[in-house]
Amino acid sequence: MAIAAADEALYQARRIGHSIVQLIEPDDPRLRQYQQFLKLLPQLRKGLREKAFILYTQPIIALNGQQTIKKAEVLLRYRDENIAIHLPERFLSTAGLFHVSREIDLYVVHHFCRFIQKNPDQKTMYSINISGNTVRYTPFFTFVEREFQFHRVDPEKVCFEMTENVADKDMFHATKLMSLLKKQLGCHLSLDDIGIGSSNLSNLPRFNVDYFKIDGSYIKKMLDDPYSELVVQFITTAAKQLKKEVVAEYVEQPEQLEKLISMGVDYAQGYLLGKPEILFDPAELEAVA
Repeated sequence: MAIAAADEALYQARRIGHSIVQLIEPDDPRLRQYQQFLKLLPQLRKGLREKAFILYTQPIIALNGQQTIKKAEVLLRYRDENIAIHLPERFLSTAGLFHVSREIDLYVVHHFCRFIQKNPDQKTMYSINISGNTVRYTPFFTFVEREFQFHRVDPEKVCFEMTENVADKDMFHATKLMSLLKKQLGCHLSLDDIGIGSSNLSNLPRFNVDYFKIDGSYIKKMLDDPYSELVVQFITTAAKQLKKEVVAEYVEQPEQLEKLISMGVDYAQGYLLGKPEILFDPAELEAVA
């Protein structure tokens, strides 16, 4: 318990920064959460090892009626011992805390490439998320390049997404990786969660991406909150000036969709337009390989 409390106190102090001393009491809710994540870590590693994480996709729909190629985001789900499928938020939080996010990203890329090799006639551009740990992992580009070559993946049909917050906090590594993925390999790029990053939108022109993806918290509130509507409009206008296309996520109501179309948003994603569906199960692919 004492070691766990010390570790969590160090983590909180590093997160806050500025030479802050952080005190963690035995009944601190952050310590309880830390212990819960710590207990989950073996299950996370076992899930990766035994291929219990399944790849799903959710469609990204063009709003201008001129969608030349289908688009979809690759999502992750977890299959437990009772064959029940769960959203992986707890696992992703655990992975971020204990620096296992990179292993998840490598897992997704590898099994996505295996799927493409077995389904070479795909007409969809798939978006794959990259965590902050992966952005700082210099061998990642070489790994992607090797996987694409071995499994014969067309880079033009893959879009890598990283959040605005990740890109802004580690701009050197983010822009370097973006350049390699886009210019050297030929992939598309998307900046995700626009509007909640620490840059306050000031660094958007620095990122050589194809898509700006507006954070879903603004989409959810835009019908009732004038400020959220203003943020959505501002990001859309800025994107047009920078010759980027805009994606709105968490679209769940027809009124939201109508508003987004009137604003000039290019693409929408959400339950109104399509729920996540299974793309493939890595364990099943392994069984028939």
